[in-house]
Amino acid sequence: MSSFKIDWHLEINSWDRIQFTLEVCDYLSQFDDTGIDRHAVGLLAEAIDTFVHCTKDIRINGFIFVHPNGVIGKNHHVEIRDKALAKSLALMSELGLTPKRRKPIPPPRDPAFEKWLKGPGWQEECA
Repeated sequence: MSSFKIDWHLEINSWDRIQFTLEVCDYLSQFDDTGIDRHAVGLLAEAIDTFVHCTKDIRINGFIFVHPNGVIGKNHHVEIRDKALAKSLALMSELGLTPKRRKPIPPPRDPAFEKWLKGPGWQEECA
């Protein structure tokens, strides 16, 4: 993803939903140019947009918020941001935009597990 022109994660005010959508769709077109992913990318951009909005509010007002009626409580943008982040990560995974989804790491070999998978009597069959 280093080819993206906008590093909004470094400077949140540079977030541009349209530019992000265009760049992600361009990246995904290398793999499948059916266009169906554009809908998911649009939903991803919307979730990130919500995340950015909430992050900006939290930076201004903090995690604790004094409501107009004087009650002190948690800034409601914290919970909304957390949900937007979870949705973003799920959509990124679905689209193959996370390192884990792009390059799965094979599990280390476990001889005991492989023996278990072969079942009883596997040594006799090899003889």
